[in-house]
Amino acid sequence: PLTVLEHLRIGSKAPHFTGQIVSMDALPTASVQYRRMLVVVEGAAGVTDTLYICLKAVANTYSWITITTGG
Repeated sequence: PLTVLEHLRIGSKAPHFTGQIVSMDALPTASVQYRRMLVVVEGAAGVTDTLYICLKAVANTYSWITITTGG
């Protein structure tokens, strides 16, 4: 598997960070609209928070990649 930094470099000619970190109750369907967006899904009581990033694959499809959880 790729590291977080490798995921962030895929398809980029230069480092790029949008600065967007948003909180959502659930992840929307991954798409170009969310590309490079960082999302924290806040867990309910007794459930950890999870941080995701939306990235494009070589097949031009998008997916949410888990970066880390609240432990």
